[in-house]
Amino acid sequence: MKNVAISKTNFREKLRINQSAFAAWREFKRVFSFTGIEPIVWSFAFVFFAIHNPYTQSEFSICPLKILGFHYCPGCGLGRSISFLLHGDPVESFRTHVLGIPATITLLIRTLTLLGKSIKRNRQLNLKESPWQTFYS
Repeated sequence: MKNVAISKTNFREKLRINQSAFAAWREFKRVFSFTGIEPIVWSFAFVFFAIHNPYTQSEFSICPLKILGFHYCPGCGLGRSISFLLHGDPVESFRTHVLGIPATITLLIRTLTLLGKSIKRNRQLNLKESPWQTFYS
């Protein structure tokens, strides 16, 4: 009889964990329904480019044309150019890729616009609690 009681307790504990994971997933979906995933992706990209050291050479590339063996790609160097700009070196950014500075400005404006629309939409719906409260409580 004792083993049965232990297994019921374990089952209840697992059920409680699954329910909290499901609640967290619902909150996650709710947040992304307000913000969309695009501004979050661009924000992470900016953080990555700000952390990444552009002065080191790497053989790693995610460029599909470079992987297929082409020697020229019009977009190659754009990420490195953005990284140079975020590290405060606009001259090297321009040398790496001519469109690095306009791309950075465009992406920054796009990200801020989407986040601003999200905040405005969130206020219009009169959400009384933060969608992240479930995660941290």
